[in-house]
Amino acid sequence: MDTVKEWLDWFVCINNPTIPEMWDQQPTFLLANLLYLLMAAMSLKFAVRHGWNSRYTYMWFAALFHGIVTEIVSYQFPDINNFWHSQTPLIFAGRRFPLYIVLFYPATITHAYIAVENLKLPGWVEPFAVGLFDVIIDFPYDIMGIKLLWWTWHDTDHNIADRHYWVPWTSYFFHMSFHSTFAALLNGSRYLLTGSADKKVASGGFVRESICVIITAMFSMAFAVIFQMLPIYHGLKDGFGFHTEVIMFIVFALYFGIVYWYDRDPPNEARGNVNTKMTLSRWFSNESAAVMTIYYIFFVILVVFAKPENERSYGMHEPIGPADEKVELYAISGAVYVKQKYLDPLNYDEGYFDFRCSEIGGFKGTPNLTAHPELIGTDWYTVCGTPYENHAEYIAVVWAFCVLGLYSFFNAFARSAGPKKPKGKPKRKRE
Repeated sequence: MDTVKEWLDWFVCINNPTIPEMWDQQPTFLLANLLYLLMAAMSLKFAVRHGWNSRYTYMWFAALFHGIVTEIVSYQFPDINNFWHSQTPLIFAGRRFPLYIVLFYPATITHAYIAVENLKLPGWVEPFAVGLFDVIIDFPYDIMGIKLLWWTWHDTDHNIADRHYWVPWTSYFFHMSFHSTFAALLNGSRYLLTGSADKKVASGGFVRESICVIITAMFSMAFAVIFQMLPIYHGLKDGFGFHTEVIMFIVFALYFGIVYWYDRDPPNEARGNVNTKMTLSRWFSNESAAVMTIYYIFFVILVVFAKPENERSYGMHEPIGPADEKVELYAISGAVYVKQKYLDPLNYDEGYFDFRCSEIGGFKGTPNLTAHPELIGTDWYTVCGTPYENHAEYIAVVWAFCVLGLYSFFNAFARSAGPKKPKGKPKRKRE
């Protein structure tokens, strides 16, 4: 019975923190949770509107299962276990996997996938476009999320050492490579198993469509690592010492160049909306267009009014300990690096948090591990947000990415694919 209780405690934790406690400690994180739950619900509504047996619905569940596989694998392997989510009222997998992250993947991938479908690109080009739209969704989330302590990163992991506003450049590459691979596997498996690459009609029946979902969920991570992360990131980083920012711009340029080339010579149906008046009612009747508008407006407002210095993240973080204890970090390329076994509270480089509001083991403030060695290995504690280094700069950067996102989705939904053809026979023209 104790074993069952322990397993259940590992599997799910409820109301620690409660919603009022979360609002008091991390109000912005609570709002972000609600936003992503809304995004997941709206993408599911879009899918179901086309029928429970539509390929949109299968795609939604493929994204859900892909996310579960990716997150659980990341928590289990020490060489990629380098981030810790803040706690939420409903959290899974040893208090590592918040509900909103369970739904994060269908909340983001599906909207990118739906937008790209409107561009009517060649099948092999679509995955690159999905990767671009997905990272455009991610930019404001990654920048604001880390600043507001929605999660924390490992301090000395070589793979996430190169940062952009405290965001590892590899995080952006992760979104592009994993989710372009997701689209390639889903579309490819559908074509191979059912003979149809149609995005809406499930022509393969429940069994074959479900097999496509399983293939995509189980192998997207592995294929992304083998065919993109290994040759591009690890090849250039481990082989030639490239800064990850340079690698990211190379990848972004490659993706953009491929998509732009084929989008310049589109089929007629890909520009049907150009001469069609876009009204608010028409825009908000599309669940994806509506929720992406809400998404970017949320971050436009958040970066102005959020006060990161008031945010406190209590929960699981990198274990604290002395900086001189090292462990080896094995890259998939075969390269071996060294990282600290612990986060040293007196010597770390994560400028988005400090320990001024912490109380660890009954001791307030920054823990003194020399005086209190019993605290070594503690991984459950509070970290405290820090003020913006330059608030105006954060506003400019986040707003720029939000404008880019709104511009991209507007073009996809309002100026790309034409409206649906009316049902029934066309009327005969009068002689």
